[in-house]
Amino acid sequence: MNKFDFAGTLIASGLILFANTTAQASEVRCADLHATTKPSAVKTRGQLTENYKTVRSFIENFYYLDRLLKILSASDKPTWEDYILIRDTIKAIKVLSKDGKGPLNSTEKEQLNADFDNMKSQLIENLKQIREKKTAPNEQFSYQRFLDYHISYFRMLEDVNRLLQFKAIPIPDLSAVKSDAVLKRDAKKILKNLENITDSTFHLSGHKNLKAFEEYAANYNELAKKSLDLIQNHLAVAMHRPEGARFWIPLAGFQNQRIT
Repeated sequence: MNKFDFAGTLIASGLILFANTTAQASEVRCADLHATTKPSAVKTRGQLTENYKTVRSFIENFYYLDRLLKILSASDKPTWEDYILIRDTIKAIKVLSKDGKGPLNSTEKEQLNADFDNMKSQLIENLKQIREKKTAPNEQFSYQRFLDYHISYFRMLEDVNRLLQFKAIPIPDLSAVKSDAVLKRDAKKILKNLENITDSTFHLSGHKNLKAFEEYAANYNELAKKSLDLIQNHLAVAMHRPEGARFWIPLAGFQNQRIT
């Protein structure tokens, strides 16, 4: 072997050694990254059911992706994929639940909490910081509007916790957001007030009330009669929605979902 061959062998050996060292370091980094969850304090791995494995596979999607953190902090809004994840999670939990009981026993709930303890604590701390930061009235109002605008997403997160029968996923305090029942009550009150104003001022149109006007219109001429019949008996009111955005209406509702 001449000196050039020997030098080439040394270089090749060095490259192989460097590649092996880099691969080992990469494995360590991957292991550290994957081990961001706190090591389990509940040593029941051999006793965990298939229910637990299925539920865990869904819940870990919320924690290993930073989507949940971005949405909870209002730095990003829920996307179609976010809604699909919750929908599929809810479906899976419902399939596994029987006789009104959640899919996990008490030991498995403890195990799930232990598996995601670090990430869950981080989310809770971030929510706490958000509450403390948004103390100014305008900032607090802005965050409440964000919660209200995407209320379907947060209600679905509540459903996940309700079906699991424990708080697996931290969610913001939704008490400041008006419930659907309160919104319906307020809407009825507004409409009733408008009806009263209409009734009390209708005489200014030259007719005693709406019924008198309809009788007048029906007898005015044939066109007016047909127009009145069309409006009263054949008019269908629909909300326009772009075709490309219709696929997630069953999940998220319309864009102004709190009033539709």
